[in-house]
Amino acid sequence: MYIRLKLITAVLLLISQIIPAIGQENKYVVHVDQYSATKGTGGNHAYDCFQDSRGIMWIVWEGSLDRFDGKEFKSFTSPQLKAASKVKLLMEDNENDLWIWLDNQTIIFLNIYTEKLRTSAEKFGADFPAKVDWAVKGIENSYLLQDEASNIYRYRKGQKPVLYYSAPGQLVSPLVEYEDGTAWLERNDYGKGGAMIGTDRNGKEIINIEYHVPNIFAKGIWGKDTIHYITHDSFFLATFKGIVLRKSLKSMYSGYEFSDPYNTGRFQQISVEQDRNLVWVYLPYHVLVYDKSLQLLFEFDNPKYTFQSTDVYDIFLDNQNHTWLCTFGGLYNVNFKRNPFQWFLVKDPETASPRDLKSTRKICKGADGNIYVLAAPELYRIKPDGQAAALQKLPEGDQHAILSIEADNAGNLWFNNHQLYNYNVFSGKITAYPAKIKNNWYIKKFDNKLWLGYPVSAVSITNDQLTDLKKYPHFGDLNEMDIHDFVKKGDREYWLATDKGLFLFDTEKGITEHYWQEGKGKYFLPVVNIRHLYIDKAGDYWMAAREGLLYWKYSTGEYRLFGEADGLKANCSAVLEDDFGRLWISSDYGLIQFDKATKRVRTFLITDGLPCDEFNRLSYFKDEETGYMYLGGLNGLVKFHPRDFQEQNSGVESIANLILTECLLFSGTTNQEEDIRAAVLKDNLITINPGDLFLKIKFALTDYTKPIDITYAYLIEGYNNNWHTGRENELLLSGLPYGSYTLRVKAVSPNGLPYE
Repeated sequence: MYIRLKLITAVLLLISQIIPAIGQENKYVVHVDQYSATKGTGGNHAYDCFQDSRGIMWIVWEGSLDRFDGKEFKSFTSPQLKAASKVKLLMEDNENDLWIWLDNQTIIFLNIYTEKLRTSAEKFGADFPAKVDWAVKGIENSYLLQDEASNIYRYRKGQKPVLYYSAPGQLVSPLVEYEDGTAWLERNDYGKGGAMIGTDRNGKEIINIEYHVPNIFAKGIWGKDTIHYITHDSFFLATFKGIVLRKSLKSMYSGYEFSDPYNTGRFQQISVEQDRNLVWVYLPYHVLVYDKSLQLLFEFDNPKYTFQSTDVYDIFLDNQNHTWLCTFGGLYNVNFKRNPFQWFLVKDPETASPRDLKSTRKICKGADGNIYVLAAPELYRIKPDGQAAALQKLPEGDQHAILSIEADNAGNLWFNNHQLYNYNVFSGKITAYPAKIKNNWYIKKFDNKLWLGYPVSAVSITNDQLTDLKKYPHFGDLNEMDIHDFVKKGDREYWLATDKGLFLFDTEKGITEHYWQEGKGKYFLPVVNIRHLYIDKAGDYWMAAREGLLYWKYSTGEYRLFGEADGLKANCSAVLEDDFGRLWISSDYGLIQFDKATKRVRTFLITDGLPCDEFNRLSYFKDEETGYMYLGGLNGLVKFHPRDFQEQNSGVESIANLILTECLLFSGTTNQEEDIRAAVLKDNLITINPGDLFLKIKFALTDYTKPIDITYAYLIEGYNNNWHTGRENELLLSGLPYGSYTLRVKAVSPNGLPYE
């Protein structure tokens, strides 16, 4: 976002944000935010909501209308809104006006940019019908309008309404018109039955599906020609060819009992999510999620989902696949999705003590095809079918000194606990080899030797003799460092990734090169604590370090450190590459996906299905045969396949926008705050005169996943060319010297996507 400024300075103001409550399931991920009057909303009872073309949410409360940008609510009211007992948000038209229907059968219009209200006469003139009972957006800049009862008209601005459909003596309402001009209407004989009607662009009936029950209580649209609707006992799917599926509500939910909504005020609700083939249904008092064939996927029956005990008036699906529930108890933002991560050894942190959590370390694949995971003081085996079982307690001693394991092709697992041990996956036999070994972070097998990292030593598997590595004082005492990774470079050369930088070790010459922050010339690298080294097929080096992700070209010395400014908000532990040109980086703040070509970053957290946000160093494994990746953290182990994230990399998750929400100038002429948004949006220019006291600007990234974790930054080009970063989304600017400047604002979403 760029705005040209004159005479500007900057002071940050903090805007508070509610910390969200997280509900977590294994198969599905559920994240719920609740908003009510205690959190700054316009009321406690939310009746309807809508998302405009910028991504801003609009919510109807009793007597007011709220704008919500993820950070704060701003209330709007008017005499018309206060007088209305029922308000619905119908649509946004091509002029960026929201259509707000009132129960006196009038429509008022609010522009999403200027936030000015207009009547139908002010917007359209005298040709717009005085009484409109419902409206939907039509083809070719037209609208289908229902009058007080039996007629539907097609209306275009500046033209007289044209009769589209009529059902004398009955109620007839437009439901949707598609791009090709086909539409769905509902006809009702005042509670004595009716029909779902499909029409062409001229209002001629294509199909008439009669129903003989008194009323239809909920309706939803699916795809180009499919409609869903609920009667007192059944759920229907119909197309322009007729009913394709009917299912009893009792079979869909065994606890369902019908009560007349016109007596109770509790109406069923349907919302259809076409992108993911999901159907959301509210059957008082139950919120349920079904697939396209109406098979139940998820029921919000846990008491922690407090919306289960309240009336739901509307279900709205936004452009990020979030579900908004408008209820008697407030507004709920529900982020529901299938979990792409499979869990093992995970405990519920809400009920388990920290001591009960399984902190996993090294992961490897045994010769028997099973995955073995070290979660001291136990070793676990995970079979291909997903079954996980503890094999046995590891040898007595300091159990937490067992930090690493290594597998060989003979069926042996090697690990150490002040001694070196061998566990055979076929026989279950454990053999101990006496040796004086300190806490060892890493074991690696090359050829016929096992390399141990602390102190650096090599053991021959053929004769079981332990040989200490020669020390080289010129490069410091390598034996006093934590070695996190051995990577073979040549026949006798190995890279050693350590907490003191990167060493090149020659088995005959010893340490020959050392790269780190204190290195001189070509031996300088902007990192010290390196946890993992990965060399890709092009020969480029990628290092997971405490300081971030380091790219290094060994042949030329070129490097680049990717850190918080690039979306990597955490210490990195491991780097794995998939088959799609992306790196997967475990860290102490989630799992980071890094596109090598675009340098695009996305971070996966608990809200995306992980059992914890913090991963352990050395706890990683990629199965080259299957492509599955395994990562261990403070709460168990996750398994995933990168191909499951291909759709998510199509750009769907980038649909949020960084927008200007407020621009107020305190004028020295009028001695008042003046809203200058319209001028700024038109010309992208703000002019501040010498007598003007200050300028207040608010902006927002319309990502509702976890707004508290959105990072904002601003820069004033021509005055101070440094980026100022924080969580705040409000600037108070005053006191710059005369001149012209450019204000640049950018944001990074919770999952690391950049916006500017």
